[in-house]
Amino acid sequence: MTLADKGLQSPAMVLSTDELTFLARFAKSPDAKALVSILQGKLGDVEGKLRRAEGAEMHRCQGRAQQLDELLADIRDAEMRLHTSTAQSTASRRFRQVLVGQ
Repeated sequence: MTLADKGLQSPAMVLSTDELTFLARFAKSPDAKALVSILQGKLGDVEGKLRRAEGAEMHRCQGRAQQLDELLADIRDAEMRLHTSTAQSTASRRFRQVLVGQ
């Protein structure tokens, strides 16, 4: 379960269509699978430290875990987000055309 699944993810930077296209293409590559594996390992380490940390160290670990989780989500969800943003853009254009056409 990721931080986003737990509702703990903050509003993330909005990726451009070009960035989403790159990530969607990259996510299918063997390099991306290796990177995701490395990042998941780092996230596991940080989550382990988070269980033991106190005070300022706990806050640093929370921030690091959130950054890793957001990066993993960006890679994992890029294709879906790209299709969603493209569909929304197309629907928005069609809606404006209907309004102008009336």
